[in-house]
Amino acid sequence: MTADPGQRREAGRALPSDPPTPEEPLTARRAELAARQRALVAALLGTGPVPPGFPPDRIAAQARALVAKRTRVAGRLRPDLVAALGDAFADLFARYAEDHPREVGVGAREDTRRFHRWLVREGAVPRRWTLSRLLRRHR
Repeated sequence: MTADPGQRREAGRALPSDPPTPEEPLTARRAELAARQRALVAALLGTGPVPPGFPPDRIAAQARALVAKRTRVAGRLRPDLVAALGDAFADLFARYAEDHPREVGVGAREDTRRFHRWLVREGAVPRRWTLSRLLRRHR
């Protein structure tokens, strides 16, 4: 059975799409949808308010989950920082993330480099160091 291109899917069911009205062409509706999506992404990244129609507690929970994921990715990319900072790694990353929300278009590697530079500015790690030096220091 082929899906009708004039239908959209919601929760596994096909629903008829609302056709654009003559006063509201399809391009305007797409632009509005794109703006609403940008607002939702901004709220999830912590750079904007929660858009109307979304429960703030759920957006906050998802935003925290995204920071936790960001922390895990940074830890995988820089195991030397995890080894050097130990249990403080996650707390320091959370502080960093609060002041430096994830930017659209900035990859995980660049985000982790920025975190390292932030750690240096905060005095949490020396400017120049190697993994072996850090591991010797923390034995």
